[in-house]
Amino acid sequence: MSKYNNSFSFLLNTENIEPLLELVNKLSRTVEQNAEILNRLTHTIDNDFRFPDLPIDIENTPPIENETDPLRQLLNQKYKLDDFSIKNEIIDKVTNPRIKELLLDNEKLNRLQISKKKTNTELYGIVKDYEMFILETMLPSLRRDIEIYRQEISGDVKVKQIPLKFAASEKLWSRYVTYIAYLDKLSKLCKSLMHMLEETQNNKEVLIIEQKLISINELKLNLQKRLAK
Repeated sequence: MSKYNNSFSFLLNTENIEPLLELVNKLSRTVEQNAEILNRLTHTIDNDFRFPDLPIDIENTPPIENETDPLRQLLNQKYKLDDFSIKNEIIDKVTNPRIKELLLDNEKLNRLQISKKKTNTELYGIVKDYEMFILETMLPSLRRDIEIYRQEISGDVKVKQIPLKFAASEKLWSRYVTYIAYLDKLSKLCKSLMHMLEETQNNKEVLIIEQKLISINELKLNLQKRLAK
């Protein structure tokens, strides 16, 4: 479990998946922007160019050779329109090279748009699948791994600290027993002296000693009470 670093643990502990969601949203916006660009492009071609109806006799229209078309050059450079091979019976009947070329380009762009939409839809589905995988599978699994790691760390601390705690408790108990034994001896000594004094004559020195022994006995009792607490 040592493979988890602090920053990785912090990210998972706080469930901070904002960077992942931000990436997903950015990719989704890119997909939508691409679709919008293709829609605008095909709309422009479909609406801004006016072609004659096919039944019109255009055979007498003089063909325009080598006309420079910046828009077509741009489209061909970006989408490689000349690499497309399209068979269309209606377009094949057009004899004017320029009109035929425009019709073919329009058909190619239309098919390209359909293909891009399909690709973007599939890509968006993959992004959503990964998003759900991250939220429902990966993050819960990583949280479980971190919890196991915490438990292992906690277990290691307990294994190291419990013996130290028992050793300290044993040392304290040994001192307590020694102190109680000392108080017991002191109590017996006081009782013996009190008994001895009771049998002697009542003079001033004896009274002084007796008062001191009484004080010692009271001190012993106070100590016992404190230890009992």
